[in-house]
Amino acid sequence: MPGKILIVSDSHGAVRKLDAIVRHEEPFDVLIHCGDGVNDLSHIIIPGSTRVLKVTGNVDISHGYIFERILIEELYGRRIMITHGDLFRVERDMAMMLEEGILQEADIICFGHTHMKFFRNGPVALFSPGPANEGCYGVITIGADIRCRHRML
Repeated sequence: MPGKILIVSDSHGAVRKLDAIVRHEEPFDVLIHCGDGVNDLSHIIIPGSTRVLKVTGNVDISHGYIFERILIEELYGRRIMITHGDLFRVERDMAMMLEEGILQEADIICFGHTHMKFFRNGPVALFSPGPANEGCYGVITIGADIRCRHRML
């Protein structure tokens, strides 16, 4: 049975928008927040059986919210690298982040920071859901293959 992952980034205090995204996409198995607004998760109700993965973004650090900066997780037999993206200067290009993903043997890299929706398939797929504070988010379905979709409220 395929697994459904809800992915958000850059909620920046837009708790109502984040809550609406979660309600709209229920049910899902995993919720990933790629940083800059990770504390917003503590202000919404997340379904009880949902696994939550989050990383700290540059704005989170300035507000004192410190979590991992990079997570590597095995989900549904696939290796997922989660990062905000600022460590790799993704606003310039994605080469450094891609290089790290290859070193980590990731199948997909989930990131934010740019406030832009992005998807590139490849040996290491790159996926940014866009800014949740503007209603953007993503859904990743993992089964025999990885399917990434951008969505918007």
